[in-house]
Amino acid sequence: MVRRIVGSALALVASVGLSIVAASPASAATNSFATPSGTGCLDGYNNRPGSEVYTTGCNGGNFQRFNYLGFNRRTQLASAGVAGHCIQSVASAVKLEPCRSGTGTQFWLVQGRPGSLVIRSDANPRVCLNRAGANVDVGPCDLGVAAWVLR
Repeated sequence: MVRRIVGSALALVASVGLSIVAASPASAATNSFATPSGTGCLDGYNNRPGSEVYTTGCNGGNFQRFNYLGFNRRTQLASAGVAGHCIQSVASAVKLEPCRSGTGTQFWLVQGRPGSLVIRSDANPRVCLNRAGANVDVGPCDLGVAAWVLR
């Protein structure tokens, strides 16, 4: 009897054309990272004089939106405004460079919660993205200038 039921179930699946599919990985989140006061957002523009990654007034534009895998996951911060470019630390500077999976200085950990987070370097966990006036650099994670919020 059990053989007949299993056989019938398999026949039904085959006749309808159903197949078993593995779950796909979760899609990347796209967010803006704002200063705690909400007056400035992380922004990235290639070849900007001074610094390619900086803060400016939040405007919801693609240059202020970054794709990432979510909290506490090793991820690149890929610009939604500059196709194929990711935030990368170069010494203490922060730049937009072509995304490369083998470049350790392009990987970050977004840690905390939406209202209070840090963006920690995966290559050097002692440093985070810090606001330096209008520019962004890397520095100690325990300073107030390392704090961001999701917007």
